[in-house]
Amino acid sequence: MKQPSHLFFRLFSFLQAAIACLVGGCAVGPDYSGTGIPVLPASYKESLGCESACTTSVLPCQATCEPRLILFSDPILNALVTRAQQQNLDLRESYQRIVEARAWAKMTRGGLFPQADAIAEYGRTKRSRNARPFVGANGIAFDLFSLGFDSSWEIDLFGKLHRQVEASEAELAAQHENFQDVQLILQADVATNYVRVRVLQKQLLIAQQNLKLQEETSEFIEQLQKAGKVSTLDVSQARALRYSTMSEVPELEQQLQLVFNQLSILLGEAPGPAMRSFVGYGPIPALPELNALGIPADLVRRRPDIRRAEQDVVAASARIGVAKADLYPQLALLGTLSVNSRNVSSLFASNSLSYSVGPSFRWNILNFWRVTSNIKAYEAQFDQAVTRYRNVVLEAVREVEDGLSNNHWEQFRKTALEQTILADAESVELSLSRYKAGKASYQRVLDSQEQLLRDEQKLAASRGALALFSIRISKAVAGGWCGRDSLADQGSGLGNRMFSPPKKLPPQSPKMEALEPKAKLPKNSSPASAEPAAKKAAIFPSPEPPRADDHKTNAKTDAGEDASESQSNNSSHDDTLWRLPSTVQSLPPIESEAPQNVKPTSELDS
Repeated sequence: MKQPSHLFFRLFSFLQAAIACLVGGCAVGPDYSGTGIPVLPASYKESLGCESACTTSVLPCQATCEPRLILFSDPILNALVTRAQQQNLDLRESYQRIVEARAWAKMTRGGLFPQADAIAEYGRTKRSRNARPFVGANGIAFDLFSLGFDSSWEIDLFGKLHRQVEASEAELAAQHENFQDVQLILQADVATNYVRVRVLQKQLLIAQQNLKLQEETSEFIEQLQKAGKVSTLDVSQARALRYSTMSEVPELEQQLQLVFNQLSILLGEAPGPAMRSFVGYGPIPALPELNALGIPADLVRRRPDIRRAEQDVVAASARIGVAKADLYPQLALLGTLSVNSRNVSSLFASNSLSYSVGPSFRWNILNFWRVTSNIKAYEAQFDQAVTRYRNVVLEAVREVEDGLSNNHWEQFRKTALEQTILADAESVELSLSRYKAGKASYQRVLDSQEQLLRDEQKLAASRGALALFSIRISKAVAGGWCGRDSLADQGSGLGNRMFSPPKKLPPQSPKMEALEPKAKLPKNSSPASAEPAAKKAAIFPSPEPPRADDHKTNAKTDAGEDASESQSNNSSHDDTLWRLPSTVQSLPPIESEAPQNVKPTSELDS
């Protein structure tokens, strides 16, 4: 006896499944239940709100509020972020993608309901005389008027339509997450460029202060040369150092203008002087303390790009069900109701009524191999989406780890630079005193002044780098937890990782000694305890007449400026820290608070 073919058994099994689904109803294809997060570090596996944070879908853990950078409390920065959310063109484009996806989702949901079309037709017909005879005489032209409705309703026996709706809703959710991601990136870009502005302003101020000092030194050397006490070589060296410092000012101004132009573009505005006037001058934004902050899995899972990647997986899973539904029969109910007549006068008569009602059955039996190939293609797309999702999760962990590591070691670098500047300031004063006494060459003075300038520029860059690392950490964890004022508030119970530098950095080689951060001055310490800082202040005299409280200001060092800058963000800016030389008058004053004409809400939210 001849055995049935393998294809026959496949078709028979499909027929059995079709009958079962016809009786009970079903949706073919996989039901998405989560892809599972890749292996994470132990500090990331601590869940806050989800029972199985590292093994199930992220969908139950979605945040109920939008991500927002919350590291800084700078009023100017907050005003810039608000304006960017109102006017940024990339954000508007992303919002329009949501509108588009919402329209497609509504159209897809409409396929679940009956469809009806109104029909109105008119035709004048003449039949051939050579054809077989019809009712009536052939060759005589006649009019035919028709008016009615055609309706159809596809019965979703195997869940094809529901899978299409599931895919469209996942695509809509992905566009929502993409909008949140664009918003978070925009906030980070605005904050990053704002910090760069403040760093460049600080470096420009340092260059101008050193230029003023070098001009005074050069004039003093020229007077000694006229008196015959020094050679022309000393005068040439002093002028060379002055012109070298002077050449840095245009370069810094150029970089500053480029950053202002970038800020204007982020705010959806044409580059111009308005941005420089709005931002004004101020200190580098103060940083919060990131002490004992653990990063559990939920914190990373709040990232919009991770949620968007999982929505892509959901959509890909649903499309597999759509493709598999083509293996089974399709059942539809068709109906037509119309009136037909050769005369308009009798069009609405009872005898003109006609209708047709009945089911429609289709099955792509002969297209079996094409349908199975289509299923394999969608399954491959699903695997690609899962791979992308897991890669996004790992990239998120890497960004967090990179930001934390950079922040950790930059703290040491900043501490070392603060100590270096104090030593540089003392070296400048001693070398200048020895030169005046004829005990040292002027080259020693030049070297010490140049080294001081370089280290001050490095310290400003280090403070800016710490601010940028904080921005990246905040962006990497989607701005922190909702309803919290800062990331520092989340420290209790979230892990044992320490982000502040330890008390001592162990030596990195046998010839090195352990590096210890300098001790901070007590609040009630006397000016005598800050002798190196007072020496540095004497090298950079204030261009304005001293005030009664200037001895307190002069006692401040670059190491102590962090505290003063932090206070200036919460109250008013300290003018003594940012007082410019009298020769520089082109810079606007410091703005202590944001302009009042900026609306606090975004029109996109409405």
